Amino acid sequence: MIRRPGLGVWVVLTTLLTAGFLPVAIAHLCDNVYRQPDKLIVKPEITNIIVKDAIRFKLYLQNNMDRGIEQIRLGALSEAFDVKVSPEQMGVPQGARVFFEVELKTKPDVPAGNYPLQFRLYAVKGGGEQEFKRFLLAGTVACVVPRLKELQEEPGSEAQETIRIDGAVAERAWREALVLSNFRSTDGKPAEPQTVVLTAFDSKALYFALTCLKGADDPEDIQDTLTVNLSPYGRGQLYALAFRKDGAVRMSVQEGSEVERLSPRSVRFRAAGGEDEWVVETALPWAVFGVDKPPEPGETWLLNIVRARAGDRPQTSFWAGSPEDYEKPEGYGRLLFAPQP
Repeated sequence: MIRRPGLGVWVVLTTLLTAGFLPVAIAHLCDNVYRQPDKLIVKPEITNIIVKDAIRFKLYLQNNMDRGIEQIRLGALSEAFDVKVSPEQMGVPQGARVFFEVELKTKPDVPAGNYPLQFRLYAVKGGGEQEFKRFLLAGTVACVVPRLKELQEEPGSEAQETIRIDGAVAERAWREALVLSNFRSTDGKPAEPQTVVLTAFDSKALYFALTCLKGADDPEDIQDTLTVNLSPYGRGQLYALAFRKDGAVRMSVQEGSEVERLSPRSVRFRAAGGEDEWVVETALPWAVFGVDKPPEPGETWLLNIVRARAGDRPQTSFWAGSPEDYEKPEGYGRLLFAPQP
């Protein structure tokens, strides 16, 4: 069973202004005011922006220069968002604190991944304008991981399994799962073949169904490995779970420079092959992560999923990040854990 991304995808934009911004060399300006870019302080209203369809937030400017700014315009560019800025331009008196209002709307069918939101400030003079300062809000397209409703036989009884780990991905609960797809290869292009991942959780475990589509000319013995990388919030630990289509699994946890191998017996998983795909279904009990209950609602974990194919046409593809940072936690995507249904 393969689900494509649809409704329920949220966007999380975590604002990380680049240190010192990125001042830009500009042509001569008669009043010399725009030679003081570091004295115009830029600060977004909030640092975690959760977007369902659209959101507005303020981006403040504090003018610490030695004079006022006659007119300034804020421009924005993003491949993930349609961006609207108001007002179109404004003056900023010396010592004043003003703001632009920024509206973000997610573009249709935006895949999960990292999307920087680039801003540029322009000096407006007469009928023209010149770039004064640029900066990034580093964004991550992420999703809320749904919490599955526990199955009860009768009031007061223990919860039953919501998902059976049999490689079939047939339970109704998978219809509620989050979909992660649109993997990209290390050459920056869409991966071919693609990978589709479902994930959800309940009181017992974090679940993944990982579907690896096969290439048209794949030999039966092609080496194909899918690695789930997870970093729980605030723990400084990186868990790696590598699955192969032959059913082999390798697990480890890294903290600092120390790497510890974990026993595969601590998780349940099943690999199954088909004509056009192979699937791994797994349940990761919370005890694997050193806790006895699921994360609190709204808690954020870092995640990336990497697929490595060997053979005549090797390819590495990944869910989040860029070819430069997909192996590093700073390039990972974010999972936000939902409250009980």
